[in-house]
Amino acid sequence: MQNKILINSFLTSYLLKMDKTKKKRFYEKIEFLENGILDAGVKVKKLKGISGKVIFEARLTRGDRILFTMGNHGGQTALYIWGIVKHDDIS
Repeated sequence: MQNKILINSFLTSYLLKMDKTKKKRFYEKIEFLENGILDAGVKVKKLKGISGKVIFEARLTRGDRILFTMGNHGGQTALYIWGIVKHDDIS
């Protein structure tokens, strides 16, 4: 199963400023998500009580999380990547 990955412009500009090591790690984790691997390597969890939408977090590093939602884009499952946050700053 191949998911479509959609990244907003804010995150794109953030990625351009990231150092090479962090950027490589981000793209490795995105590859897991793109291929539908939501457990090993990224440990995806559904967040509770954040908003009316279903929001997921994927582990980027020990302290950082990738926030995303899932939807449909052109008949294909899409992951809308919203940002990278510190684990304790998710709210």
